[in-house]
Amino acid sequence: MKPAFVIPLFFLATAAYAGSLEFTIANKTGVAVESVHVAPMGTSDWKADALPGGAVKSGAKASGAIAETGGACEFDLRIVFADKTEILEEAVNLCDKPNHVLKPF
Repeated sequence: MKPAFVIPLFFLATAAYAGSLEFTIANKTGVAVESVHVAPMGTSDWKADALPGGAVKSGAKASGAIAETGGACEFDLRIVFADKTEILEEAVNLCDKPNHVLKPF
């Protein structure tokens, strides 16, 4: 009888984990961040800007969200700066480290 309860609880935990994911970007680059696009690691499935509040000045922080993670934690981040420079940060684990710091490049 006990194993019948283990399976439903496992599925409930998986379904809850597969939802949205919130993170924070701290911009320490010296240039304003215009947008942050997120894709599951190793894919080109880039989502619209994950930072709904607009540009993030250097020295500022902003909150972002990924609406549907599919249970993934590792994402590639494409960061677009106000001067149109772009950088790609690969395999960023936003579950383990939801506070991500952008450093000077």
